[in-house]
Amino acid sequence: MKIFLALLFFSFLIGCSSAPAEDAPTEAVAEATPETQVSEIADANTALAEGNRLLDDNLTEQAIEAYKRAVELDPALGEAYFKLGIAFGLLEKEQVRSGSGDYVPGEVNTGKNSKPQSVKMFERAVDAYKKYLAKSEKDALAHFNLGLTYNKLNLDKEAEESFENAVKLRPEDAEMQTELGGIRVKLAKYREAIAPLKKALELDPENS
Repeated sequence: MKIFLALLFFSFLIGCSSAPAEDAPTEAVAEATPETQVSEIADANTALAEGNRLLDDNLTEQAIEAYKRAVELDPALGEAYFKLGIAFGLLEKEQVRSGSGDYVPGEVNTGKNSKPQSVKMFERAVDAYKKYLAKSEKDALAHFNLGLTYNKLNLDKEAEESFENAVKLRPEDAEMQTELGGIRVKLAKYREAIAPLKKALELDPENS
């Protein structure tokens, strides 16, 4: 339905002449004890998976520790930095709601010392993905994940380029086509957004 409504919206705009949804607010449960002691995990991907489990269970602070363990074990693991950005962003939103913080999510401050942790982690994710892609430029998923990270940093043109690279390598991926269409909507490129959104609808009619 999301893709279908978006196409109707574009048709209306064209006749008359963002970006992926925000992550749902998550409440951090500071007192809960993770099933696995993250300090004992010896594999980066295992730590990443544990962080994902904890984040899904709304245990944001514990998830952060698991993701930190993942990048400690593998400093080149871009996905772990990206998930750290997501988790820190959730904490920052909660701080704004509770009045204990003054950072407004979605704003990217260029001052080095004033950047929130979420932005710093997304920037590290960008660095990690770019280094990986310098050696593995045909990895569609890495291009896609880089695009998602740029989107979080409000670097929309860079995100569009990354999504375009992903779609060129994997044109039959509905999710990649949807994100390409979505970032073009954010850039007000409504005509250009129609083609990938139509393709996504063709590939995954049940997501209409």
